[in-house]
Amino acid sequence: MIRIVDDIEEKQRIARSILTALPEWFGIPESTENYIRESANEIMVASFEEEKANGFLCLKETGKDTVELAVMGVLKTHHRKGIGRDMFDKAKRIAAEGHTIGIHCNRHDYEQIYQSTASYLEDFNEAYKTVLEVTGVRVTLFRFPGGSINAYNKPVYQDIIKEMTARGFIYFDWNASLEDALKKSEPEELIANARETTMGRKHVVMLAHDIVHSTALCLNDLIDQFPEYRMEPLTPEVTPVQFHP
Repeated sequence: MIRIVDDIEEKQRIARSILTALPEWFGIPESTENYIRESANEIMVASFEEEKANGFLCLKETGKDTVELAVMGVLKTHHRKGIGRDMFDKAKRIAAEGHTIGIHCNRHDYEQIYQSTASYLEDFNEAYKTVLEVTGVRVTLFRFPGGSINAYNKPVYQDIIKEMTARGFIYFDWNASLEDALKKSEPEELIANARETTMGRKHVVMLAHDIVHSTALCLNDLIDQFPEYRMEPLTPEVTPVQFHP
């Protein structure tokens, strides 16, 4: 499984585990530590076997609309398996298959992002430019880290929403959840959470994450559990689910 990694600590943990296992290429401790440190502020795409990372790459912003490959590593046991190519191809493939691409955030550091409206916009713009560079898609949909109203953004959320709406962006919250980010759960538990939180609503936006291996395992069964629903991508024409104070 290949996914984008948002959490800062997870980024650095993955970078450390991969780079220190490749002393032939990353044998200078000072340089290796710098790669690990910088990974927290870069865009990371990682490859996983079950829940263990076997490779990653980081993209660094170099200009207004450009990024460059900052560092890349794949465990020797997984060399010549096309993992690097697959990581590069992931974002383009998602766009080409008709999935809707939305912006979440760049750094996933709530305290930093929600310091002010300006700090939120700065983080959003970094993510926007990266998605545009990699996929060619000009994204209009986004989801706030933690939802549009949360413990970190209460002083600024109204101003952020006003500014983002004025810029033509549409945000989605959710009204049902797998609750897969709360704890490590088996696929059966995630499906039960989805059924319980859906509560028979006619219009459902389900919150799910790609940080838990069980989420990927349960997707087919999850869809089968909801024959009364038609699964469709989110688009600007879909009425968004949004939190209200």
